[in-house]
Amino acid sequence: MKWLTVAVKANFGWPTEEKEIEYLGCKYLLRPETDEDAQSVSLLCPKGIDMESGRLLVNRFLSALSWAEEEGISELFSVGSNGKKPMRVGKSKGRFIAQKFRADYLPEPKDDKSLRALALFREAQSLNSPAYAFLGFFKVLNILFDRGADQKSWINKNISAIKEYRASKRLEDLKKSQDNLGNYLYVQGRCAVAHDFNEPVVDPDIPAEVQRLSEDLPIVKELASIAIESELGIISKSTYHSTHLYELEGFERILGEHVVGCLKNGKLVKEDTQIDIPLLSLRLRDVEKFQSYEGLVPYGVQQHEKSLIILLHSKDTVLRLVIVLDFGKWRLIFDPIEHVNIADDGTPNPMLAKSDTALFVKGKYLNGQVEIYKTETNELLARTDPFIPVNIDLGGTADNMDKISAESLQEADARKAAMPNKANAADAKSGAAD
Repeated sequence: MKWLTVAVKANFGWPTEEKEIEYLGCKYLLRPETDEDAQSVSLLCPKGIDMESGRLLVNRFLSALSWAEEEGISELFSVGSNGKKPMRVGKSKGRFIAQKFRADYLPEPKDDKSLRALALFREAQSLNSPAYAFLGFFKVLNILFDRGADQKSWINKNISAIKEYRASKRLEDLKKSQDNLGNYLYVQGRCAVAHDFNEPVVDPDIPAEVQRLSEDLPIVKELASIAIESELGIISKSTYHSTHLYELEGFERILGEHVVGCLKNGKLVKEDTQIDIPLLSLRLRDVEKFQSYEGLVPYGVQQHEKSLIILLHSKDTVLRLVIVLDFGKWRLIFDPIEHVNIADDGTPNPMLAKSDTALFVKGKYLNGQVEIYKTETNELLARTDPFIPVNIDLGGTADNMDKISAESLQEADARKAAMPNKANAADAKSGAAD
């Protein structure tokens, strides 16, 4: 079996084009829904793997993806194949799409307890039954605490951490009639669904009981999420974004714990410390590459308090720029206006760099996200949040940058056309001297 394909139903935006993702050493191909085909995930199977082991790998990936996207994803069915490409699978009825899909963050838990918690969380998010979804989220707590008394105690200690709107609103209503929310959720929710031999029980034919569990469901989902993050250490996507980990995490790997530790604490990095910065490429997310900003050569680093300033130049040295890695605030800083200098040597290159810079400025001002890649491996090292311009004429700025870019390209063409004439004139002058 070369491919294992699973038809899925995602409750979040699914890519509109085929998307390859590598996760824990395996390659997965996400395929979009079409008029004939369902959303699907295909695993390029490791050699010798069987169907059961392959499904486990796909399930681990789906659980991580579900956790990161904070929505459910259901398995419909799976098929194996040996062709060059995975099989297509039948069409589902609903559609969730994302034209610019990126799996920016996926957790990578190592222990069985954490892996099982994500599996239970995904299953619960994906169920259409409020009762069994409620029980599924509660089973996450059961992983951590085997006794009901401990589960109720943990709920009462952590319920104040709930911030989600629907859950908070429901809690306000419950507090009017319940003085022990942990006991209420355990007895009226978890036990009422799991057991049917004594009261209270949930009858799925009675709309009022299903409605009550539906209203309580956001609370137990939030509690499961809090438990996974606080007790198992698996950060959520919202935490990942709120702490801006993506802004400098790649440079943290390059610089190492010692250098980053010094910078975070404002301590001076010793002058003899070896800091090797690779060739870098600056880009804007979902925008075509700017050739002048590809393969930039680092030629110096400077420390300023908790920040590391990296000096870069283009291969022809015409374009020079700086990027600032602020480890104190954990932010990436790059201003294509203030941090860029272009030396005009009379060749076409400075004009090409000027054109690229104008388009870079335009793209950033249009809510662009600056990205820095390791050129040789195309590894994303850092990126910013979308830029929010303030107190500017956005339309006028964009038009002006387009004009500067166009005029710069015209000048580059003119200089290029003049170059052979200059060469001929130099040859003629040399011949006359002879």
